[in-house]
Amino acid sequence: MITHSELFFTAVTQFETLVNFSDGIQPTGNANSPLIAIPASILSVFTSPVYWNTYNDGKQTQFFWDKNQSANPWITQADASGQINTVQFETDSPVQFYQNPNCLTQVKLYQQGNFDRSAPGTTLLPGATSQSPVSGRLILDVIWAQTFQGDCAGDLQTLANCYKDGSNCDSDQISRAQLFELFVTGTQALDLNQASKIIGLAYDVHFE
Repeated sequence: MITHSELFFTAVTQFETLVNFSDGIQPTGNANSPLIAIPASILSVFTSPVYWNTYNDGKQTQFFWDKNQSANPWITQADASGQINTVQFETDSPVQFYQNPNCLTQVKLYQQGNFDRSAPGTTLLPGATSQSPVSGRLILDVIWAQTFQGDCAGDLQTLANCYKDGSNCDSDQISRAQLFELFVTGTQALDLNQASKIIGLAYDVHFE
């Protein structure tokens, strides 16, 4: 059962992508990546307004939920002052990336921000006939980061080659190669000629 629920306005104002490399190669990125390239899994949740709810599950779990209450909620955590600072791990520890057991990867998702209650308002929610109160604005950075450690050059180059030309690749390789889609086609943050040197991929979606 939901024991606390508030609505907050929010909007994407910036989308930034970043690629880190080994061997002293300077990072590349796009500080003004096109908003259309933001993953749908994020945009489907952080609608305007967005719900901030607390669930009575013994842990008082907090989560963001879209205004239609139809997407998968995003677990979050705000302290008593309204500061949000959470880190979630896709796996508890690094796991094998692809074929080489000496190449490990880990994905982390950060949420950093706060609630601005200085300008409350109202909104008409989907299907409603009367206005609902909105407590203010959500200011939030959603940061996704994937790191690579160990001997990853071969696996990364294999998948980069499949992304360029999948004619000699199997379906699994082509699927895995979509890892590069956001950073190559979506935001032009990565030159695939440097794929074997990648040690980190990241993006930051800023809402306010």
